[in-house]
Amino acid sequence: MARQKATYEIVAMAAEKYVAAGERPTLEKVRGEVGGSNSDVGPLFRQWKESRPAAAMRSRTTPDD
Repeated sequence: MARQKATYEIVAMAAEKYVAAGERPTLEKVRGEVGGSNSDVGPLFRQWKESRPAAAMRSRTTPDD
């Protein structure tokens, strides 16, 4: 059975799964989860990343000074 073509919603759900687990989502992790090529998933991942507030992408160990 063929995988679905990567969509923004699929990529965003995969990335949010890593965030919820306290992990930093990366293109490689998300692409491994949803399948597809860097050229398919990359722009969608960047779109998701740019839509998030910068504070949400910071590591939980980063001091707030």
